[in-house]
Amino acid sequence: MAKPDRNEVLRQMPIVVGVIAGILLLTNRFFTPSLTNSQARSDALGVIISAVLILTGLLWQQVQPKTPDSVELVGEEGFELAPALPDPVKTELAWSSHLLLTNTATRSIVVLHRAKFCCGAGC
Repeated sequence: MAKPDRNEVLRQMPIVVGVIAGILLLTNRFFTPSLTNSQARSDALGVIISAVLILTGLLWQQVQPKTPDSVELVGEEGFELAPALPDPVKTELAWSSHLLLTNTATRSIVVLHRAKFCCGAGC
């Protein structure tokens, strides 16, 4: 079951604030009878800030990935190495499989080399 994303509100906030600011600037512009130079400059700055906020929010939607779902596997946990492997290779396989199993969503690993079993770890 997927966990709800706690950062969803923070990801949406720049988009919402940018759109609201843009709508308020547009509304202010329509109801102003005469445009002064200072208002034109502040409107240009407001439009740029609103666009930056909206683009920042869109980038946050793409850059911050959602965490992958984890599945509990049925089976017996274990770790096996081929007995014919040299000790340095066994050490590297044990180290790399441990890192993959503990730091990623990976739950099971099988390493084959030229159709021969080298290492198996996980469930």
